[in-house]
Amino acid sequence: WCSNSCYAADFRQHHYASSREIALRRDGMSCVKCGAKPGYYELETNHIEPRVGRGYLVGCWNHSANLETLCKPCHREITRAQVAARKASA
Repeated sequence: WCSNSCYAADFRQHHYASSREIALRRDGMSCVKCGAKPGYYELETNHIEPRVGRGYLVGCWNHSANLETLCKPCHREITRAQVAARKASA
């Protein structure tokens, strides 16, 4: 990297906890599917392209562009659909 700030910016986009915070702020701290806000349901972040066993460690699958804010019920619904799609294509 050309500088410490360049390294830090790159790290934030590859580290799940940092990218999660970026996605939550970007999405206005509300579920992108139903609009739920904190307090009504717990907010979570969903990997749009599933990480499928790649874990939460540093990696490109953690880019904030691959994360979306969802409430817990919407996250469950989308995850079930993602699992079903993987099974159907296997």
